Amino acid sequence: MRTNPMSPLWLVFGFVLAQGCGASNDSVSVGELSSECAEEPSIGEVISRSPPDPRALPGPVLAYDILSPTLGPLADFPLVPPDIGLLCRGGAECQSGHCFDGVCCASSCGGVCEACNLPGLAGFCTFLPEGANPENECGASACFAGSQEVFSCDGAGACQVRVDACRPYACGEVACNVDCRGDADCAEGAHCVAEKCVL
Repeated sequence: MRTNPMSPLWLVFGFVLAQGCGASNDSVSVGELSSECAEEPSIGEVISRSPPDPRALPGPVLAYDILSPTLGPLADFPLVPPDIGLLCRGGAECQSGHCFDGVCCASSCGGVCEACNLPGLAGFCTFLPEGANPENECGASACFAGSQEVFSCDGAGACQVRVDACRPYACGEVACNVDCRGDADCAEGAHCVAEKCVL
């Protein structure tokens, strides 16, 4: 036996549900009632949910979902090639066309203080940390006239030079001496005492 949806029993049940959503007799409009009921869903009501985050779903990774450590969102190609960070010998081996520092790189990475093979960042062109100077790309350290020049990266993609005075030590071949075997290893006016230069 089917129940008539407009029977008094159903009308009373609907009134009770409305009361549970905060309605009171004739003082609440249909729109207000719908709003309150959306906040307090009743039993059996279908609860709408926000759509899932597309980045959490399986499938190809979109370029704008991957951030280059220094360049921001990648926009050179719609999909991040799967060989990014893999070993290579030339750009022809990489879908991006870029092979730097022995790995397929997402972009060109030929700057003096840039690398595409840093640990944890392989495949993305990244500035070398401050103080780095691999293979003396910024210049070889030198020491003359009692001062040492130290070349290194500044952490922002450029080279920098720092000048350090050696005194009380004298210059060595390429850097300040750090110990001594005689006064000749010390700056003028300093003396070698127990392998240390003292003024």
